[in-house]
Amino acid sequence: MVGKTNVSFHQCIENIIGDLRKKILEWDYHKEEPEELTRKYEAQLYILQQARRDPLIKHISDNQILLQELGPGDGIVMAFDNILQKLLGEYGSDDTRNVKKATEYLKTSWINLKQSIADRTDRIPWRLN
Repeated sequence: MVGKTNVSFHQCIENIIGDLRKKILEWDYHKEEPEELTRKYEAQLYILQQARRDPLIKHISDNQILLQELGPGDGIVMAFDNILQKLLGEYGSDDTRNVKKATEYLKTSWINLKQSIADRTDRIPWRLN
């Protein structure tokens, strides 16, 4: 009977570890999408900031287009955060600092990027006067 219990316990632990690995892989997979979006739009903002010779009206238009393109990215960042919340709900008593730190960094980067573009869009009309 003891041998059978140990096998069941061992199998149970393996199942838990397997489930955790799947969830971590899912989180890691979904982490790539917001990272890529942030890099893409940071690069676009950098390019816009370097185009100093373009007319200011073009700067305004380009920034507004970039802000519109960012809109769908919010859903991706929110979906990624939802995955984190599910992980924390199930494994909240475990050490999840690295997962929290990576997620918070991505969310903060996304928010800062959007704010930088919005601020730039707001500043450009003042240069027209």
